[in-house]
Amino acid sequence: MDEFSDNNLKNEYLSRLNRVIDYIHQHSHENLSLDTLADVACFSKFHFHRIFKAILGETVNEFVQRIRLEKAFGQLMLHRYKPITDIALDTGFSSSQNFARSFKAQYSMTPSQARSEHNWERVLKRMQAIDGRKIDAQSSEETVLSRDYISQLKGSLEKRLAASPEMQVTIQKLPPYRVAYIRNWGPISLKTGDAMFKRLLQWADSRGAIDENW
Repeated sequence: MDEFSDNNLKNEYLSRLNRVIDYIHQHSHENLSLDTLADVACFSKFHFHRIFKAILGETVNEFVQRIRLEKAFGQLMLHRYKPITDIALDTGFSSSQNFARSFKAQYSMTPSQARSEHNWERVLKRMQAIDGRKIDAQSSEETVLSRDYISQLKGSLEKRLAASPEMQVTIQKLPPYRVAYIRNWGPISLKTGDAMFKRLLQWADSRGAIDENW
């Protein structure tokens, strides 16, 4: 009998893999050996590697590498003046050379190019430059920005930003608490993301976890 055809067994495997994925996200900057992660999952390392690949569609090493690269990409965008070598080491890479090679293989650009191309200031300037221009005068990439952002605004982008109330930010220390989430197994898209969010809302609403201020 195929072990994945047994729902109870499959749910047990998913529970263990969820535990491992959480561990990887929390410790992605550390040395994550196959032995360590197999212990977290309570599997032998050979069985763990096979189950992980069968359910997630990528090897343990590929998954860890992808998570590290995604976190590094986020740091490149948010911390524009942080040295790239520091970002590489902070996200679990052994050297900046290893990081740069892996980053370019994943994103087809260097970390420096990613930092230059993908930051809020640049996106804002590009949105302002194409605001109000006709769709047929825009490039395909500009059309995406126009459709997803500018076309949703009433009036010019500058007026909308100027009319937005200033955010009042406070820092609070909260006690530990449990959270609910839905994990997607496989590629993510706007369609799958919307479906997952609706499932989470339905789950929360059925348990009275959504208050009137939602």
